[in-house]
Amino acid sequence: MDTTLKDTLDEIRQAAHDIAGTQQEHGKQLRLLVEGQAEIIRLLTPEAKDGPSLDELIGHVVGQLDELTGYARQIVKMQSKLEQNLPGDVARVVAAGPGTRAAVNGSDGSHKA
Repeated sequence: MDTTLKDTLDEIRQAAHDIAGTQQEHGKQLRLLVEGQAEIIRLLTPEAKDGPSLDELIGHVVGQLDELTGYARQIVKMQSKLEQNLPGDVARVVAAGPGTRAAVNGSDGSHKA
C-alpha cells in the first residue's frame, strides 16, 4: 500500500476517533443540561396536594359571591320598605307633636327590628 494512502487512512481514523470523543463529551453535557432542566421543572411544578386546586378556589369565591348577593338583595328589600314607610312614619311623628310617642308604621309605637 502506498505510504500516502496509508497516512491518509490513518489521519481519517484519527479524525473519526477524535470526532467520537467529542460526541461523547457533547452527550455528557447534554445529559447534564437535561438533568438540570428536569430539576428546574420539578421545583417549579406544584405538588399535587399543595393547597386547594384552582377549581376549588374558584368554587369558594363563587360561593362567597352568592352569599354576598343574598345580603345585597336583603338590603335592597329593606331599603324599599324604608322608602315606602318613611314618609308615613315622619307624617305621624309630626302630627303627634313633640314629646309624644307616635305609632310607627301603623303599629302601637313599639319598634320591630
